[in-house]
Amino acid sequence: MAKNHLILVHRIVCLVVILFAGIVIGAEEQNAVQLIDANGKVFGGESVQLNFDKIQLGQAGQKKSSEWKTADVLHVNFVSHKKKKEGKQTFLFLQNGDWIAVHSYQLKDEQLYVFWKGLPQKKKVFAIPLETIQGLQFSVFQKETHLWDLNLKKRGQKESDALLLQNGDILEGELEKLNEFKMTLKNAQEITTIETKKTKTLWMNPEWISFPKLPAQRWVIRTIDGSRLTVTSCQSISKKEIEVVPAFGGQLIIPLEAISSIDFLGGNAVYLSQLAAIDIQYQPFFSAIKQIKPLSGNKLSINKNIEEGLLRLRGKEYHYGLGMQSRTSASWLLNKNYQTFRAIIGIDDSTEGKGSVRFIVQIDGKPVFTSKQIRGTSAPFSLPLLNVSEANRITLIVDFGQRGDISDHADWCHAILVKKTKKK
Repeated sequence: MAKNHLILVHRIVCLVVILFAGIVIGAEEQNAVQLIDANGKVFGGESVQLNFDKIQLGQAGQKKSSEWKTADVLHVNFVSHKKKKEGKQTFLFLQNGDWIAVHSYQLKDEQLYVFWKGLPQKKKVFAIPLETIQGLQFSVFQKETHLWDLNLKKRGQKESDALLLQNGDILEGELEKLNEFKMTLKNAQEITTIETKKTKTLWMNPEWISFPKLPAQRWVIRTIDGSRLTVTSCQSISKKEIEVVPAFGGQLIIPLEAISSIDFLGGNAVYLSQLAAIDIQYQPFFSAIKQIKPLSGNKLSINKNIEEGLLRLRGKEYHYGLGMQSRTSASWLLNKNYQTFRAIIGIDDSTEGKGSVRFIVQIDGKPVFTSKQIRGTSAPFSLPLLNVSEANRITLIVDFGQRGDISDHADWCHAILVKKTKKK
């Protein structure tokens, strides 16, 4: 009898666990899409309908969808779309800062025809104008795409196309042929054909690079294969696909299942990193001890940490933000155009737990927020929502901690200003 009772109890426990798991799984499915509005509020949904002027979020069991104006949306995250297992790929880099994981490509009639697996069948090949391309990196991990800007700095402003070979040699000339197997470079002395597998980087001649002016309102789409694409128009053509106009021109159809997230730029939420600072001051630690005046100079990294790497706080990556070294201050004009300011602060993961700083926010020269000492091991901290409705100027300061300026790689992640609502 006791044995039968134990078996019954065991079955009931298993049933409860199964039911609870079903509820949890169901909840995850119902919140397969997360929408973050301009004020930072998070909403979950089962499906999403994307158009350039409005976004609809569908809920399980509800016929009517919730609707937002695109200008009131900051970010959409496809929670259920898992990123592909990372392997080495070839990335194409555009002049506007986008990159695309390409699987094959061919140069023809001043355009590069690329094959992108993320697109629907029979529509995977599309053309990119050659003048919009900065170059290609061959056989690299997605997490290394942020190093492209450093590659460009090493290359400099040379008036030619160039190849960086695996052995470190650099060949210069005019690119005549290019595909995933080989490329041909012509200069005054000779024509050279190189196997692509022997090449690390292709730099296009910066003299010929140009890009269409980006409109204020645009979307930045990130896909599960690690690509980033800016689009200037979008509409849903089915429950599973959207049609977009990339910033470089043309049209593409992208399956929703290929998208990991979308950032909405040009709306009521403005990343501070999109605005130009009017004043930047930097004071090294030993100069401060000697009471030497701060230096005027750019010690501010835009959407990167101070070492030009990805912005990361305790393992989480942030696409937008500011990197600063202590002691640095930077100011922006607001002209009473904004309502609130918020940010997530911390010391970047690149310090491996080292560093200690204090974060300070000033409005029109008066401190409105001063953090406690934040260390390299401290959890990311969300600033309290700051009212900037009467502010003409905002200043962000990173000050020294206990050990001078050693490893003080401070990040202001997702530093966001929200525009004032226009009175009707």
